[in-house]
Amino acid sequence: MAPSGRGWLAGAMLALLSIAAVSSASEDPACGGLPFAAGVCSGKGGEADLVTPNTGTLKASEKVGAQPLPPVAVGFQDANGKDRSSGGKGDVVVAQDGSGNFRTVQAAINAAPVKSTKRFVIFIKPGRYREKVTVPSNKPFITLRGSGPYRTVISWGDRASTLLKTTKKPMGTFLSASVGVNADYFTAEDITFQNHASRPRPNSFTEQAVAFRITGDFAAFHNVRFYGYQDTLYCHRGRHLFKNVYVRGSVDFIFGNGRSMFLDSLLFADVTKTGGALTAQKRDSTKEPTGFVFIRCKVQGTGQVYLGRAWGRAARTIFAYTYMDNVILPVGWNDWFDPTRQETIFYAEYRCSGPGARRGQRARWSFGLTDKQVQPFLSTNFIDGKKWLGKTGIPGLRDVGTKQSGTMPTDAPPPPQNPKRLRLFM
Repeated sequence: MAPSGRGWLAGAMLALLSIAAVSSASEDPACGGLPFAAGVCSGKGGEADLVTPNTGTLKASEKVGAQPLPPVAVGFQDANGKDRSSGGKGDVVVAQDGSGNFRTVQAAINAAPVKSTKRFVIFIKPGRYREKVTVPSNKPFITLRGSGPYRTVISWGDRASTLLKTTKKPMGTFLSASVGVNADYFTAEDITFQNHASRPRPNSFTEQAVAFRITGDFAAFHNVRFYGYQDTLYCHRGRHLFKNVYVRGSVDFIFGNGRSMFLDSLLFADVTKTGGALTAQKRDSTKEPTGFVFIRCKVQGTGQVYLGRAWGRAARTIFAYTYMDNVILPVGWNDWFDPTRQETIFYAEYRCSGPGARRGQRARWSFGLTDKQVQPFLSTNFIDGKKWLGKTGIPGLRDVGTKQSGTMPTDAPPPPQNPKRLRLFM
């Protein structure tokens, strides 16, 4: 999120809540803290275990250094260790060894047609591509297709404090993105996007480091991993669908004012004693249609975090059918330490499970939705999916149904008693 007015101020709050510090393990600098399949990254860490196709759980454990990670909720590899690719190669091929059309991802994007209405697929062979990538607004319908998220990685290490070569001034959060997409109808599949900047210092105002920024409209992501710390995934604006993705970060690591839906995905909170937040949505008016919706997801991590904090005065975030480990603070939500925002914030949960889903101590201004109230958020109609999902060209997005049965946690409070206030936010 933007550096101005955005320091992490929750240290004092978390101290009052007596949160135990949980430090994550040291990470292999050669891999930038990212788990890789054998042969992709040299170094001590980075061995990725297999995922069973039927259950989507790891056979053993995925490790970064000595720190074990929880089972991945979505399958990225089959039982034979091969990444599940969507099939097909591409219009052009990127390969570091010169066996493709281009050696860098940016060179392939530069060669893409301008203002095209036909999808242009860039297939990226295995490797760690250390480059900063931008998709300009005049190049819609581009697909970045990797060889699998453990095999194809685009990584860069800018921070908000990094100085621009032209002006010698800090670039800010927006420009820190390792990959920034300004075009519409962008898709990505079978790939990892990473910002390999080191963990930010506690209470820093200038160490935001975005792995991926999506500013274009109608964007879809399938079998993709996003790695970073503060501000990992910037859903700046537009309508987006994320299915079977993994997002790892510490502070506000999914943020922005996009209208974004996450299905069957894993959010991993890599936090230390200063705490963090999964989301920071930036809707500033209840009239805006934006917001974040998480369905059938899993939340795990190394320390305790908020589900969200209100970057925008009318921030809107909904978790449904989501398993929450004990990394979620009992209060659940943060009003950015501005009580006036409680009148316009829309933070809600529906039929979630796990030790972090108990709503008994949730912020009184958050909502536990009824079956009827949650309906606008349980369909891809929330992101106008019927208008554009058929144009993504990703087989894994052909079935994006969101129906699922479930029960509320036993200590869930009754639905909101003020339906007029609820309608204000929906």
